[in-house]
Amino acid sequence: MSKVNKKQAPQQTVVSISRYGEWGKVEYAHKLECGHTEIRKRASRAPQIACEQCVKANTAKQMLSKFVPVKVEDDFSWEDDIASSIAKTEQDVGRLRAGIAARFNIGPESIDVVTEETDEGAQVSYVVIVLDAEQALLLANSPGVKSSESQSVS
Repeated sequence: MSKVNKKQAPQQTVVSISRYGEWGKVEYAHKLECGHTEIRKRASRAPQIACEQCVKANTAKQMLSKFVPVKVEDDFSWEDDIASSIAKTEQDVGRLRAGIAARFNIGPESIDVVTEETDEGAQVSYVVIVLDAEQALLLANSPGVKSSESQSVS
């Protein structure tokens, strides 16, 4: 970024000065009333100092004000059949993944839903659930699972 002319920078009141660094590399952070922080090699004894960041912020604000906003149509709808079917499929897969995750008390990232395209649209082919050992043991020993005998995995 270009250098800022400190004579053009607005004078701001120094709220606090903090010392940072180690011997030979000390810097002083001057907290200013405007909220910005000026880093200097020496602590200022003046009650007010120039704030470079106020100038940079003002310059950025002026640059942004030159941009003309582009009007976006308010009535933007999915007219493309392919895009709308993909959106609906993603929504259905998300609901299925969330339902399975809630039912088995696992994270949705452990569930992979595979779909295939048919004449009626996308259909779920199969679902893969990946569990680590701890999740598998918890699921096997949960009260909703019926088993004829107690099983343990080591």
